Amino acid sequence: MNIIECTECRICGNRTLLPVLDLGTQSLTGIFPGPGEVVPTAPLELVKCSPDGCGLVQLRHTADLSLMYGVHYGYRSGIRPFMVNHLHGKVAKLTGMVDLDSDDLTIDIGSNDSTLLRGYRTEGLTRVGIDPTGDKWREYYPADIDLIPDFFSKEVFTERYGDRKAKIVTSIAMFYDLPDPTGFMADIRDLLTDDGVWMVEMSDLASMVQALAYDAVCQENLSYYSLRQIEWMAERVGLTLTTAEVTDVNGGSLCLTFVKDPSRHRIDLAGIERVRQRETRLQLDTMTTYETFARRVRDHRDGLRAFLDDSRAAGKLTLGYGASTKGNVVLQYCGIDTRDLPCIGEVSQEKHGCSTPGTGIPIVSEEEAKARRPDQLLVLPWAHRKGFVEREQEFVAQGGKLVFPLPSLSAA
Repeated sequence: MNIIECTECRICGNRTLLPVLDLGTQSLTGIFPGPGEVVPTAPLELVKCSPDGCGLVQLRHTADLSLMYGVHYGYRSGIRPFMVNHLHGKVAKLTGMVDLDSDDLTIDIGSNDSTLLRGYRTEGLTRVGIDPTGDKWREYYPADIDLIPDFFSKEVFTERYGDRKAKIVTSIAMFYDLPDPTGFMADIRDLLTDDGVWMVEMSDLASMVQALAYDAVCQENLSYYSLRQIEWMAERVGLTLTTAEVTDVNGGSLCLTFVKDPSRHRIDLAGIERVRQRETRLQLDTMTTYETFARRVRDHRDGLRAFLDDSRAAGKLTLGYGASTKGNVVLQYCGIDTRDLPCIGEVSQEKHGCSTPGTGIPIVSEEEAKARRPDQLLVLPWAHRKGFVEREQEFVAQGGKLVFPLPSLSAA
């Protein structure tokens, strides 16, 4: 596999990159291999652009994008009701910011199974999804939503739509995956109408540090942004930030909207300032913050390993619950395998019969996992704790325990 070591910051070009966290070489965390399939490996090492640069926290290495996005990509939005509601809520917010007509066009970059695009209700609206994994989920696209199964670029869009412009562009949970984020922003600027809006939402650096969410450090996620770096890029390409808010999705995310012509839109200065102040309080510009973070990550690994070892020694059957990309980071970093978790129950049928990369834990249906009568379930998608607790009341009432590995090891 082609692995590129970055010798300069992905956005400002500064060549002084300071070490932050090393999770070792791991099998690609977004691939769930079938029987006999071999998953390539790549390093997971975080570095920080030094203070004389922009300060971006980022992966030192870039793995082969073509291997990470395609038929093996496992995440699908539409099977999770909370995510459907969340994405349709984003559509509602955007349609409150601009007036959509039947001759308008919207683009969703990283459109997955078209869940977000299906949230629009404007009759005759042209809805375009661009996603290199799109072919895998094509059956979920209604006939009136156009799928371009490719990586986004201005050229990819204009090849099909010529000089048409987009009133709304969305990029949810994908901006941190980009090797050239400034170029991506410039392409969006060029494709927006003069009164258009771009919304970006992604897990952010502040939330990761607060929640000890080191499972966000995977080969797909190349950069870990604070608002400072995003504003730095936006200013250079000619986009203006109009809203900023922290949401609780995926363990904490930053949702931002940008426009080409700020005179056409209201700017929420108070909301933007709240996000800036939050990042200032967390001291994201100081290396001490990251030294503490790395130490807490190591301590968490030791604590989780001790819990699983003690559970096994006590004769308790622990199974995994939820096969996820982020969970694969924890499994590999903490050395968790079938001795600790004989299997993982998962709602997505596409993953049944597969296994976890690097650790080889079989993935089965939730029903099959429950049939083994586990004493406790280690919930790997811990950020969705509320939903799991609500859904598994019967399991808990019968004496079962839900264990959440992060932000700290806890049970419900």
